[in-house]
Formats: sequence, structure tokens, C-alpha cells
Amino acid sequence: MIDNDIHIGGRDEQQDACKNLENKSSKFLILGDGMGGHSGGQVASETLIAEAEYAYKKYKDTIPNPEEFFQSIIDGTISALVEYQKENPESDPHTTCVLALIQNNKLYVGHIGDSRMYLFTNKKFEKRSRDHSVVQMLFNEGEITEEEMATHPDQNKLLKSISTRKKVKVTFKEYELPAEKSNAVLICSDGFWEQVSTDEMQNQLFKRPLEKALKTMVNEAKVRGGEEGDNISVVAYVQKGSVLSLFHNISKLQNILIRVIISLLILGGTIYYFKSTAALVPTPTKENNATQTEEVKKPIAPIASIEADSNTSLNLNNKDTNTENMDLNSNKIINTLPNKDENGTEIKSLQEEKNDIDLDKNGSILETLGIPDIPKIPDLPNIVKKYIFLIFIIS
Repeated sequence: MIDNDIHIGGRDEQQDACKNLENKSSKFLILGDGMGGHSGGQVASETLIAEAEYAYKKYKDTIPNPEEFFQSIIDGTISALVEYQKENPESDPHTTCVLALIQNNKLYVGHIGDSRMYLFTNKKFEKRSRDHSVVQMLFNEGEITEEEMATHPDQNKLLKSISTRKKVKVTFKEYELPAEKSNAVLICSDGFWEQVSTDEMQNQLFKRPLEKALKTMVNEAKVRGGEEGDNISVVAYVQKGSVLSLFHNISKLQNILIRVIISLLILGGTIYYFKSTAALVPTPTKENNATQTEEVKKPIAPIASIEADSNTSLNLNNKDTNTENMDLNSNKIINTLPNKDENGTEIKSLQEEKNDIDLDKNGSILETLGIPDIPKIPDLPNIVKKYIFLIFIIS
């Protein structure tokens, strides 16, 4: 919520001016308290508002350098007042200035003179700007209290203002404005803060609609100022924090957290995949090795008889035709059939035929040796689907 209110007070002329502006990325509060005879004060404050509005409308998005932006408004106002004074040499226009820009959860404040900015954080008064005035110096030195500043005889003596006499540098400050907290920014002229305490500002801003709160405080300042009271002007912005605002603020970390979670899940999935694959491959043991050795060492039973056709005869006693070799060291007996038939065709041994059959059946020599096949790779896409589901639940 953003709004403003203004009243002439007990004066014959309204020399205060204020305005609030906003675009899709920021909010801008402007106020000036004019000084000088022959309408000089009114011209000065209105010129400030016009220059600020002109500068702000150049930006459709956030303002990259708020301090430079504020200073350009001050310089533009001085240049315009110099031109005005050339045509009206009898005038001596002066004005105070408060500029408050709110963007990206930050508050940027620029001020000159004794018009003030008040900041309330989490519904409590936090700080105010420091005046460029004699009474502010007295307060800083501990010679007077905060309350005495409003009624001290030197209250209107300023050390700094916007005028045609010289260029002046804006006092610039930057503050955090957390989105999850209830914050308020209020800028006002001395005609307002002299009559309304910070406790009253706090109670009104957070307990009533902003428009009604400002009107109530301005009317109270008018009554308290009386017939001789100063002009009164105020602009305020109220931001009420919520749980949704907190979640919105936390969401800035969401992408980082999701990336970390995804990385951990992928790492865990990779480790799980390789462990699952390794678990399916049996580790050779001494018992398995012994069994396989015994099977290899088991002698092949000798062939007792072989049926042959009428054209084939076998001479088992012929060592040139049938050879029986024995390896005493390895206890293996190899029976060998005739290498060739009558027509000269090579004849394979039964063991060779058995090996060929095993190769044809299984396509792998590993089967004939009793070694199991390499296990199949687990279905990796299914594992990935599980982790995608987990990521969806977490996010």
C-alpha cells in the first residue's frame, strides 16, 4: 500500500509538495518542504516533484544506481530554479527534499534539510534520517532530547537545502526491507513530525487502512499545530509480511537446493547400480574351485565297444591306429578313436563332438568349463524413473 496526504495547516500558502509513484519493479516516494517569500517556496517544492517524476518515468524497470538517480533529481531541480530566478530576481526559492525508492526488497533514501524518513521494521520503529539542522546537532551532542527538537527556538535553522546559491550533495542511505516482515516507510515535512510521535505513527500505520491512517495523523497534526501551525505533508508505504512472502523469499534458494538433491540422488543411484551389478557376479570360492578341479580331473570312461558297419574294422591292439596315452602326473586318460575312416575322412573323437555340441548349445566355452554366464545389466531406466519420482516428491 502506498499513499500520501497534505494539508495547508495554519499557513496562508501551501509550500509543501509530495507525490508517490510506482512501476512494475519499484515504488517511489517524493516530498519537498518549500521556503522563501513571494511564492519562492511553493515553486521550489513543486519543481522538485516535477523533476523527480520526469526522471522516474524514464525507467520501466529497476533503477540500477539509486544514489546517482537521486543526485540527478537534485541537480535538475537546482538548474530549473536558477532559470526561474533569472525571470524572478526578487524570489529566493529553497526546498528540503526526501526521496525514498523501494525495489528488490531494499530501501534507498536520499534527503536534504529537515524533512524526514521514518522506517518501521516488523511493526516497530527502527530508525529515522538525521536532519541537516542546528537542532539535530544539539541533539547529537546530547544537549536536547528528541522531543525538545520540535519546540526548540532554532528548529527552523537549516544547514543544508536545495537553492540557487550552490550545488548540494544528497545524503544517501540504503536499508534492507525483508519481504517476510511487516515494514513501513514514511516521509514527512517538519510540520508533521513536530506534532506526531513515532509511537502514534506505528499504531496508525499497522492497525488501520493506509489512507485512513494518514488522514487521521494529518488531522491530528493540524489540531496540535493550531492557527500558527506549519504546512503538513506525508507519504507512506506499508508492506505487510506473510507466510507466502516468506516462501517467496526462500524460493530464491530452491533452484540451488534442487540441484544439490539431484546431484546426491544421481550419485546414490550410480553407487547402487554398480553395487547391484557386482552382487550378481559370484565371487569364486575355494569350494567352487575344488569342485571344478575334481570335474576336470575325473577320467573319461574307456569305450568298451563301438558298432561299426561291415566296411569298417577296428584293431584295438594296433597301437598305430588306436593310441592310448596316459599322463601319470595329471591322472588324465585320453582315448583316441581312429583319425580317419576307409575313405580318408577325418573322424572326430567323442570328446571333440561333445565339445562341439556344447558350443552349439550355449555359444560359449564358459559353459563347458562350468563357469556361469556374465549377469545381465539391470534395467537402468527403471532406476532412473525411481529417482525422478523421488525428485518430484521432494521438489
